[in-house]
Amino acid sequence: MTFHNVACALDLAERNAQARPYGEAGEKLAAALLAAGRVSEARQAIDGVLRTPWRTATALAAAYHVYQAQGDAQADQWRQEALRLDPRIFG
Repeated sequence: MTFHNVACALDLAERNAQARPYGEAGEKLAAALLAAGRVSEARQAIDGVLRTPWRTATALAAAYHVYQAQGDAQADQWRQEALRLDPRIFG
């Protein structure tokens, strides 16, 4: 996910996650945190999503990007699961 104004995207994602602490808000927060270079916090946010039943291609793609940023080998698993749900998710 690309943001033109990372600070604004992060502010909106944080407020959204506070108001709606569910899967989609968590995945967007993880993406915004990652874009802001706050990788450890992004990992916490996406791991929170992954502990729930919420499984969408976008959530799994966010997990892939966060795990990849940390050099975690499990990133490939999240990538494959995202592609299984949506073969065009990365293209």
